[in-house]
Amino acid sequence: MRITKIEKICKTPTLTQIAFGIGDIDSNPNFFKIMEYCRNNSYCYVVPNVTINGYRLTDEYADKLSELCGAVSVSMYDPKDTCYDAVKKLTDRGMDQINIHRLVSHETYDACMEVMHDTKDDPRLAKLNAIVFLALKPKGERNSFHKLGTDKYKDLIDYALDNKIRVGFDSCSAPMFLKSVKDRDNFKFLEQNSEPCESYLFSFYVNVEGKTTPCSFLEDMGYEEIDIAKCDNFVKDIWRAKPVQEFRKKLLATADSCSINGKGCRFCPEYDIY
Repeated sequence: MRITKIEKICKTPTLTQIAFGIGDIDSNPNFFKIMEYCRNNSYCYVVPNVTINGYRLTDEYADKLSELCGAVSVSMYDPKDTCYDAVKKLTDRGMDQINIHRLVSHETYDACMEVMHDTKDDPRLAKLNAIVFLALKPKGERNSFHKLGTDKYKDLIDYALDNKIRVGFDSCSAPMFLKSVKDRDNFKFLEQNSEPCESYLFSFYVNVEGKTTPCSFLEDMGYEEIDIAKCDNFVKDIWRAKPVQEFRKKLLATADSCSINGKGCRFCPEYDIY
């Protein structure tokens, strides 16, 4: 995304976070310049966050991340050492908001359990903030995984909470999480710290071309894209745009018919996640 497009977003006074997803840390030669702009420009001054995969994370890159980012998430792939080494490299630099992103599926269940065990025994994870479990979205020709199901998901959450392991989850997972903890004495507290899908309610996704869709998994799904570069006023031209308002109504309507938790819990209107 060109910096001029970021400036279009930054001019709204309600912006509180910009979260970048880059994968390979060296895939965009202007990446750190963009983050410097976010942090230091008077239009913006938002501390950026980023998700990386841990590959080729040199000391120089780690220094820049610790200087510019508020939080870094490391996506976990095989081998796990790549992820764990990246976590240690960043926490060694004093960063205290370092998370691991771990996809949850039938095929990755054992790996999800393993990383929780490792938080107790592997010194590289001693200062890890949390493991963030990501719900499987059935999209893409290469996707050969299968959804875990709410019963097995509950086993994950029960193990984490019973063993005081710090975990989080993406908003797509909120209905499964709430079902998993509904019988716990502190359910109200856990519910208050859970956020179901918020796409186009108080967040939105921008792709590398500066075009918005409700979330990254809804690209190429028939939703009208809005080009930020062609908009003069963010609130008027984007936040109140017709396609945004239409999706917003569609998402809010899901709260009336949640098959997992009953009325009141938003869920994905597009994918069968649960």
